[in-house]
Amino acid sequence: MGWNLESSSGVGNFGLQRDSLSAAGPLYASAAKSNYTTAIAHFLATIAAHPQLEKKLNYCSAFKIPHDIDNDLHHVCFGFDEALETFGVRFIKGNISGNIIDEKNLKDQIKASQSERERIDLLMSEYLNDNSISHSERAVKSRQEALWELVNDLIVIFGMDNPLSHQLFQKYTPTEIHQKGLDRLIACYPNGLERIKVIYRQEVLKIESRNPKGRRAVGVVRTKVKDYNNQKKSRNQPVTISTQPPQDEILNEQSTDNLPDTTKSQSKQKKHRTTKEEMEILSVLKVYKDKLPDDAIASVCEQLSEIWTKKKIREWWNYHKDK
Repeated sequence: MGWNLESSSGVGNFGLQRDSLSAAGPLYASAAKSNYTTAIAHFLATIAAHPQLEKKLNYCSAFKIPHDIDNDLHHVCFGFDEALETFGVRFIKGNISGNIIDEKNLKDQIKASQSERERIDLLMSEYLNDNSISHSERAVKSRQEALWELVNDLIVIFGMDNPLSHQLFQKYTPTEIHQKGLDRLIACYPNGLERIKVIYRQEVLKIESRNPKGRRAVGVVRTKVKDYNNQKKSRNQPVTISTQPPQDEILNEQSTDNLPDTTKSQSKQKKHRTTKEEMEILSVLKVYKDKLPDDAIASVCEQLSEIWTKKKIREWWNYHKDK
């Protein structure tokens, strides 16, 4: 839905932009996008209150700015808010002076605006075929192929009788396709609609006291690509045998309280303490401050007992290198 909003603004289709915002508002609320939800409520309320503004926006809902770098004939489209933000920041950057302003605060605002613009650039360039904002033809082609492959997959999936049989879901197994997850999915839109109505009454009409509690509650559990990658890493990690004694051994140990100390000490697992000789061997690693070479670890490892693994040696170095 996000690309739809941006592209509708870019091509000057105000009707599509307004209808998309109206439809997407409850989804933003259910996804805990509180700031977006509030902005949508204000926008739709302003349009409803000012019919003349809506009429003007139907004629001119976007600015088409020529891209005049190196005589490039491509153009960039901006909505009203984007035009003010982008060129306002550019004007400020060109007129920074002395101690009149808080420079740190200004830089933070500029970075935030640039970051937002960069996030929009990709989808704008792909769907409008506007590559003037991209710096690498190869990178543009690669992103286009990946994006359109996903779009085509989703079109096919929505037309399938059994969507979960698609290869996309074989690679990334849905984690919420169960009764509870489906109930949340079905309820997210009507629940989001109620939430945006509350925001409208509190933030726009101001007929109710402002109560932000619960606005960032997520209606549907979101799963990101990094979550799948983390699961894959955990599956590929070798199984380590725990040195934790079983429960029955702990009970047996407790039952030996009346035994001599020598007997109890044998039943307890001792924690290794670094000896003076080991400290002398390990101290040679302190000469490395930024990176510990593998051959240095191997050399030290040969002089130490089997208790000292490469991982343990590296952990010792990380802790002691600056001491």
